[in-house]
Amino acid sequence: MTNKVSLIIAGVLVIISGLYVSLGIFVYSGKENDSSGYFYLILTSIIVICGILILRKGIIKKR
Repeated sequence: MTNKVSLIIAGVLVIISGLYVSLGIFVYSGKENDSSGYFYLILTSIIVICGILILRKGIIKKR
């Protein structure tokens, strides 16, 4: 039970941190008129996807 809760918390934290970093990159790219921010947004989307997978692993029951 404790393992599931820790996986859920870790998944949520990874998702929130990925969204926070992507927001920072989006704002910085808009200020600087820099087009290289899209590459970093792809990398942060990978972080968010990993967070979703961790969260899913914590929610789904093991059989």
